[in-house]
Amino acid sequence: MELSYRGSEVFSNDKYHDFVAEFHREAAAHHIERTRWYMGHFDFRILLAYVDGEIAGQSCAYKTTAVINGVQKDLWWSVDTFVLSRYRGLGIGKKLQAKLHEDCVNLSSLWYSRINGAIKRKLGARKLLSSKLNYYPINSLFSVVLAAFRRKNSINKKYLCRNKYINFHRLFSVRRYIEIKMSIDDLIKRSDEINKVLEDKNDFYIKRDVNYLTAKYIGNPSITGYDVYGLCSKDRKSVYAMYVLSKPYMHKTFSVYLKVCTLLDCFIFDNNVGHKDVIRAALINAANYRKVDGLLAFGTPKSILRLTYPVRGMELLSTCHSEAPILYPYVSFIDQDMEQMLP
Repeated sequence: MELSYRGSEVFSNDKYHDFVAEFHREAAAHHIERTRWYMGHFDFRILLAYVDGEIAGQSCAYKTTAVINGVQKDLWWSVDTFVLSRYRGLGIGKKLQAKLHEDCVNLSSLWYSRINGAIKRKLGARKLLSSKLNYYPINSLFSVVLAAFRRKNSINKKYLCRNKYINFHRLFSVRRYIEIKMSIDDLIKRSDEINKVLEDKNDFYIKRDVNYLTAKYIGNPSITGYDVYGLCSKDRKSVYAMYVLSKPYMHKTFSVYLKVCTLLDCFIFDNNVGHKDVIRAALINAANYRKVDGLLAFGTPKSILRLTYPVRGMELLSTCHSEAPILYPYVSFIDQDMEQMLP
């Protein structure tokens, strides 16, 4: 077996296209497009494994700037690792990961399978932080729990009451603002203010400079639909908070396919608005779409009516270590490679 890094020339290689097609099938073109996009916008590495001259597996990583307890550090996100089924059992995945751990400083990953997580731990990665992923219901809650318990892939879509949980969510927030639709350019222009807010409130975050926000939101083939909203003072002179809400899409949640919207990013600039207010506003806007089951959002739960998984939070495994425990991380759907779940 041979491991080899490849550059942009790989996208003109028919064998690479056949390799991706064998694994991703009808989604192959999309995955090649998004890999090409990452390579064009970030310091990106694609590592391929060859068996007898044939591509058997790949693993990738891209570099960002993390701010941990006020200190900036290069952080490489481990992304897009897969091995063709006919080559599994040869230790290819472990060797791919071992090579990236050797070559990429502070290699990290939040989303991983149990097996992949075990491999990374053996290679020296440890828990750096944990972050909770919350599901706030709009139409479906108990049906989701029941379907997950019965190990079904879908739920009964006969909605007896449209947006039946919205009024419950409204009980836990007081309207202190007006909401207006904004543009992604409005968000990007506030990059300095965004980073100041993150620095003041969080002991871990990925630095959101103009280049990062532009690359993640403008032209990213994995984020095809979203809206930007601002929570403003009633005279519209002050912006209290901004958030980015995805369009609805089908996503496997608790092993059940649901139609959800996702809170991609959320920044609060003024104490007049709390995180709960943002969640409430996002829920109401998500409910404007037809038959949306619920909202997905990272962070501390802000409503009694929600499901959190895992209960203790998703662990971020990393070869980067912090002397002080990280208690207030900011992790969103545009960090690492999580936008691959979006339409």
